[in-house]
Amino acid sequence: MHLSENSKLKRFYEKLEQCRDVRHRYPTNGSIKIRQIIKEAPTNFTTALDYPIHRWYYYKEGFSPSMVEDFVKGNHKESIVIDPFCGGGTTLLVCMIRGIPSIGLEVNPFSSFLARVKTRIYEKNDIKSFQKHIDKIRTLRGKSSINPPKMSMINRLFEPYVLEGLLFYKEHITNISDEESKVRDLLMLGWLTILESVSNYRKGGNGLKLKTPTHRKAILDRYLEEPTIIRQNLVNQYTIMLEDLEKTILNRNRIEPIIHDPFVSAINMKSVIPTSHISISIFSPTYANCFDYCEIYKVELWMGDFVKTYSDLKVLRQRSLRSHLNMNLGKVSYHDPIVEEVLSYIPVERLWDKRIPMMIRGYFEDMYNVFKAHMDILKERGKMVVVVGNSAYGDVVIPTDLVFCEMAESVGFKTLHINVVRPEVTSSQQAVNLEKKGIDQYMRESVLCFERL
Repeated sequence: MHLSENSKLKRFYEKLEQCRDVRHRYPTNGSIKIRQIIKEAPTNFTTALDYPIHRWYYYKEGFSPSMVEDFVKGNHKESIVIDPFCGGGTTLLVCMIRGIPSIGLEVNPFSSFLARVKTRIYEKNDIKSFQKHIDKIRTLRGKSSINPPKMSMINRLFEPYVLEGLLFYKEHITNISDEESKVRDLLMLGWLTILESVSNYRKGGNGLKLKTPTHRKAILDRYLEEPTIIRQNLVNQYTIMLEDLEKTILNRNRIEPIIHDPFVSAINMKSVIPTSHISISIFSPTYANCFDYCEIYKVELWMGDFVKTYSDLKVLRQRSLRSHLNMNLGKVSYHDPIVEEVLSYIPVERLWDKRIPMMIRGYFEDMYNVFKAHMDILKERGKMVVVVGNSAYGDVVIPTDLVFCEMAESVGFKTLHINVVRPEVTSSQQAVNLEKKGIDQYMRESVLCFERL
């Protein structure tokens, strides 16, 4: 790209930002290390690990409970909050504890399960039953009689002794009667939570990455030293969950959220949400970064029997936004002029996959339909809060936050402000190139605040 084209691209971003209240929450002069900025950002789920129940499962794509609290404080029982991409249930859990009615939608069945278990109201009898089963698990001995999931990489994910131990406890959990279904789900969530810690793989980037030989050897050494390590991990996790349940049971203001079936997506949410029903929507959609969350959470999906065949997985992928390439992208009928101009700057021959422009168009068409659906379900002057990160392809930033503002305004929203909370990470080479062009500041994560007119 010539210098004149670089200047034109920079002016294009500046024009999109013009006349908007853009608030930068972190220094842009390099005085603070990027890792520290990311760690302290209100959109970082790491801070949730200090909160009861939120800490049960590290949902890395989630945001901080404190951010949700900032937006819902002052709301009351007449208000209704929705999170149409509820993920691990952070928004719903904050509302439940504060006694605010809330609704969640989530197309990933594992994430939906996680949110349901975390936001149920548990009574003393449930906690007593949970403790009883924990005590029983401490004494269980034997071997599993169930088969592992039909997942192609299952024998690489876990050492044989680890897989055998996991299946043994899973069999016990799944055999618990429906009369204790709430407790059975608690036990299953704890079991799903420890999978990564005993696996040969870890979540990283767009999927799973093999742990280092040192880490894998540590798992083996721990097992050889103490063969009951699976049970120990389980009991430790259950102890944390039990402590949190005992802390929260005295809160009588709790209101259990409604979480709809995973087949209801944010795009078609008006099929289950009445018109002008919602006071505030707080959500973070998947980003246009090619991340496939079926791939990232495939261990939980397969091991938890949320998918049983690769056909199930294919169907699940098609329910997500068009934010990745592991799906049929289909045709695009809505062409946003801002998106088309951004795409015109991208050198297609430098892309690692020629379908990326099609994916980007599909993603913004899907999000345009999500905003339109919000116009139906939100009350007049209702608020919509969106957490989103920008992405980059071919050394060109996709300014998703600014495009969202344009699209939301086109369907009837007013942009209140854009809070830029942290930089988004890209490859080191692309980061250097973006800096040379003077557009690296647009590679960021933002919290967008809208009002329905």
